[in-house]
Amino acid sequence: MAAFKPGEAFEDYKRAYEITRDPALLYNMGRALEALEDYPSALARYEEFSRLASPELRARVPKLDEAIASLRLRVAKLSVVCNVPGARILVRDRTVGDTAAAGEPLVVSLVAGAATLEVDADGYAPFVRSVVLPGGSSLAVEVQLVPKAIGGILIVDTSPPGATVLVDGRALGNAPVEASVRSGPHEVVVRLPGFVETNTSVVVGLGERRAVTVKLGTTTPITQKWWFWAGVGAVIAAGAIVTYAAFTERSPGTGTILPGQTQAP
Repeated sequence: MAAFKPGEAFEDYKRAYEITRDPALLYNMGRALEALEDYPSALARYEEFSRLASPELRARVPKLDEAIASLRLRVAKLSVVCNVPGARILVRDRTVGDTAAAGEPLVVSLVAGAATLEVDADGYAPFVRSVVLPGGSSLAVEVQLVPKAIGGILIVDTSPPGATVLVDGRALGNAPVEASVRSGPHEVVVRLPGFVETNTSVVVGLGERRAVTVKLGTTTPITQKWWFWAGVGAVIAAGAIVTYAAFTERSPGTGTILPGQTQAP
């Protein structure tokens, strides 16, 4: 660690722990893993040290609870459920495990932040989605792999980007998104705050990679419409004229027709 080689230090600490089972080495492994930015593994080592260390040993690390709390904000749990058991799961181009039996989730701890999630299996079109892994929280994703023999790939982007995309009523995340779908027509809905919800229909052919970009229209408040303020100005102007007329009308006592007469003498 003093030589700034945390990878080598971790391997040495790990071998020493396998021999001595000294809990202090768990803390040292956590420090090395944190230096390597492997926050999930570092957190696991710190928590294990907290459980196994004697009160005297734990007292030597007075800021352990703060370190654990800080790391938890850098770690997210990803839960993946897939209709195909044994499919490979990749996050940020790294394999993190295989899908469990249909309906059973695979849960892994990962570094929080933006990531690309991929799920693939032989004979099926791959599933690809951009996700944001929330620090200190969890994200659940349901994956429906479609056999290549009966489906294709639908890629949806939006202008502006980042809108929420739903295909056939199923939320796929924020654009751009990529999903395996059965061949045929599909209903696409995109939503983004401040813009009009937009619907469109897309037909995906067998084995086709179909890309579509949906443009969203803005929702301008009525107070920002030019004609609204033009109309208000006209009303204000008319009101000013009426007010002027009301305040400039002659008083009843200044007329030339005397009371009781119908015309001037």
